Amino acid sequence: YPFPALSTNRVDLNTVGLDAGNFTFAIPGSEQDAMAEYLFTNFSETPYSEAETPASEDQRIQNLSEKADEVYVFCADGFFPAPQNVRVVQSSEFAFVYLRWKPVPGAMACRVKGGSVGGVIRSKDVYAVDGEAPYFLKVPKTELELGSIHQFTVQCACSLDPIVAGGISQTVYFVPLASQQSIILSADEVDAAIQMSFSSEEMSIYPNPSNLGYVQVSVGSSISDSNATLEMFDMTGKRIAAQNLSVENQRMITIETGHLPKGIYLITLTNDNQRLSQKIVVN
Repeated sequence: YPFPALSTNRVDLNTVGLDAGNFTFAIPGSEQDAMAEYLFTNFSETPYSEAETPASEDQRIQNLSEKADEVYVFCADGFFPAPQNVRVVQSSEFAFVYLRWKPVPGAMACRVKGGSVGGVIRSKDVYAVDGEAPYFLKVPKTELELGSIHQFTVQCACSLDPIVAGGISQTVYFVPLASQQSIILSADEVDAAIQMSFSSEEMSIYPNPSNLGYVQVSVGSSISDSNATLEMFDMTGKRIAAQNLSVENQRMITIETGHLPKGIYLITLTNDNQRLSQKIVVN
């Protein structure tokens, strides 16, 4: 390298007429020639045999298509958090619902998945605008099944290439038919997903449809928590009956329906870690 100011009497080896040595593809004394002569002298009989590190094990320069890495996961001061305070803002007076969550600092995009429980799940991406993290999604009611239980999850990402997403938060809600606010069946600060079951083995209702003036709710043995709440809602989301019970002692509960208008109703049983839901028909 030409650094005359850093030395005196410098000798450029590629100009002093060195013998060609074992290789002649480069000027004797040049960097390429020196490297070739070094390899011949030291590794001609015992080659350098250590295999190249596989791409999946590289630590310094990494191929992200070969290795699942968390290089970008610290773009929000630590592991990227799950969205908090997921909720629904909705009234049947409007033709849409708002799915909202607390903005996640540094989020560049959030992916929302949701739909009726047991139905089609749709996905929608919401992107940051002018540096403002996404915090809501407006969903037309034409994409919802009115009078049914819905659920949605939100997962936000702090990087788009590659996508580095945090944890998932979830809420479950009921979409009413009339001018009532939606009922949040499960919502908490983070990761508020609850178990939901429509299994007749865990909760069965007879007769359904009912024209006898009552229905009987049978609670399966898999529900072992001692305390629970039994509730009935109409299709507007209005709670019309509720009682606390000891599941251990009350496996069969009778609910009077003779005073109710004909229609579809929702009966739910909630304990500490489960929520069972089932529709009934009164005729």
